[in-house]
Amino acid sequence: MTKKSKGLGDTIKKITSATKIDKLAKKIAKAVGKDDCGCDERQEKLNKMFPYKTEQREYDENSPMHLKQEILCVWEKIKDGQAPDVETKKRFVELYNTIYKTKYKPTTNCGSCLHNMWKGIKSLYEKL
Repeated sequence: MTKKSKGLGDTIKKITSATKIDKLAKKIAKAVGKDDCGCDERQEKLNKMFPYKTEQREYDENSPMHLKQEILCVWEKIKDGQAPDVETKKRFVELYNTIYKTKYKPTTNCGSCLHNMWKGIKSLYEKL
């Protein structure tokens, strides 16, 4: 089973490993007198610069009660797939950003972004 990539660095490492470019880089580094090709350092740096969103970062069964209550409150208003007003949409996006550590703008009108956020809040609601 392949480990899930944390960021761009992990993805590049998977590609360079599969194509054996990583071994070539190590051979070239040794040929020019270097002990290390720098791949691991680059991988770490790229992961920090371009992290991937993970399924869930902050919320679990031990999360603060206020987050659970906010999920319940917001879900009741958005469960049909649409926020009834601008304020509810803003609360919904901010809640999602808090739990998943994303940076969506509360004013977004991107349908696919809003749908993904809705699915994320729905999955948390179903766990309550």
